[in-house]
Amino acid sequence: LFFVLSGFLITGLLRKAHNDARFWAPFYTKRMTRILPPLIPFFLLCAMEVPSPWGRTWWAYVFFGANIAQSLPSAKVTDLSVLWSLAIEEHFYLLWPFAVRFLRMRQVLILLVGILLLEPVVRALFTRHVWGWQPIYCLTPFQLDGLGAGALLAVLLEDEAWRRRLQNVALPGAAACLLVFAVCSQWKGYSPWASSVWFNLTGYSLLVVGSALLVAHLALRPRSVVSRALS
Repeated sequence: LFFVLSGFLITGLLRKAHNDARFWAPFYTKRMTRILPPLIPFFLLCAMEVPSPWGRTWWAYVFFGANIAQSLPSAKVTDLSVLWSLAIEEHFYLLWPFAVRFLRMRQVLILLVGILLLEPVVRALFTRHVWGWQPIYCLTPFQLDGLGAGALLAVLLEDEAWRRRLQNVALPGAAACLLVFAVCSQWKGYSPWASSVWFNLTGYSLLVVGSALLVAHLALRPRSVVSRALS
């Protein structure tokens, strides 16, 4: 849900400014002023309080490689571990603005649909070739479809025809995805920690599509019961 929301909100901002002469500076300035004020004190506290592996792997966390550090067999859970998702977010900030700026709308749509279709297959193919669940869960190449689904939703909502289509089907679609996920989760191998081929092929995708449809409902029907409850 975090990645879907990020893809949705960031793509919306980028699309609004994609023809502006000052496209780059405002975007990256805003990202820095939101992230660095809490992040720098956090790093200072960790440097004083967190024992090894901070001394050996500080560079990974400081340079937005926390997800790489957390995907290694030697990784330990510390206060720094939470930064794995921020690392993926930063990789998205570095690459996605180029696509929005330089690709035509049709090319952006093809790219995003391609990501949504290929990402589950990539996760499934790599399942037997990684040491555990952490690489699939933490590494950017395996978590692109959440960001992609949010970005696709932002682009589709620019079109009135798509807004009308999604208005009525978004909430039932989200409920269906989450219900299927809940039913499948009764099988003990159906979880990220089991890192089964079947979960990596379908589990993440069910959550991604369900989250994207829920965000679509909230954006299109802000006065619905669900939207008011979640507000």
